[in-house]
Amino acid sequence: MTDAHQRTPGEGVSDVARPYPTPEDPSGGIGPGDGSITVCGAPTRAGNPCRVRIDLCPTHGTCAAHDPCRQAAFRDRQVAATAAATAAAVGRLRRTSAQGGTSLQPWPLAHPGAPRDVDEVTVLITEAVAAVARGALRPDVGRAIAAMCETALRGYKTAELARALAEQRERLAALERGRR
Repeated sequence: MTDAHQRTPGEGVSDVARPYPTPEDPSGGIGPGDGSITVCGAPTRAGNPCRVRIDLCPTHGTCAAHDPCRQAAFRDRQVAATAAATAAAVGRLRRTSAQGGTSLQPWPLAHPGAPRDVDEVTVLITEAVAAVARGALRPDVGRAIAAMCETALRGYKTAELARALAEQRERLAALERGRR
């Protein structure tokens, strides 16, 4: 057998199995075989030309997604596939819910809930770290608790700074009154 550049189209390899152009068949076995590479070329949502090279409409030369004759059927298939995927996800959710897998887990920490001051934040973070370490709390939940505690600490710090600033302003005002 001769090398790939000396083959005639269809010799030794099927047109479908040869997706690269040759001097004899620049379309690479995809397209009409008249030397042109056939692609859809219709604009995509991003504005780039569509590069689909299979299942092109003989009338319009476009793929199923861009062919005006087949767009409704294409959309119907997409909607059906989305509906099937959603139904499968709901089924999985119902099965795991029936097994008790998706219900809210009881609070695994000794601290009753939201911290009210800096000391309680420290206690809550310490308990959360210990619960993650012993496997009573999933790591992603521990990270979420840590993020919320960090936000609470920032709020407490801001409030404390605001109180200290107010006290300093009162002292300054008292000193200014005393000079007069």
